[in-house]
Amino acid sequence: MKKRQMMLEEITVECRKNKCPLTNTMDRYVKKIGHEKPKLPMNSKQRKRFDLELVTMLVTTNTSFQFVKTPGFKRFINWVGTEFTVKGRHAMLRDLTPLLTRNVQTALDEVLRRELPTCENVSFTTDKWQSKGEHPYISLTLHYVNKKFVLRKFFLKGLR
Repeated sequence: MKKRQMMLEEITVECRKNKCPLTNTMDRYVKKIGHEKPKLPMNSKQRKRFDLELVTMLVTTNTSFQFVKTPGFKRFINWVGTEFTVKGRHAMLRDLTPLLTRNVQTALDEVLRRELPTCENVSFTTDKWQSKGEHPYISLTLHYVNKKFVLRKFFLKGLR
């Protein structure tokens, strides 16, 4: 343990002399102690699951896809498991968002198919707003109370 701590201190001092960012210090340390794991193949089940879970996390937390390119996130991923490489935001949007959208749509269809026949009344609301880039949007939301008296709200459609 002391040997590793001394190694990290040596690398930190070296990086300070050369004015390296902190990420370089950690990268050099990981390489020196040999914790580099082989990268997972792009088509492995574990890799696909990682990608889908990452996109799900970004979407459910309303986090921009640009977040995956921040130095802090990259450093965190390297610490968690260097066998994972994070796809770029464009690749995630292109490859994974349609899959996630289909999964959510399938789940929504199933909930509505199960609950709507037992509802006496439903309500629709619309909303309109403008983005920072001045693009107009409008949305349609469905509201109802299910047979367990739980208020349900589902965003059905958004148009630009």
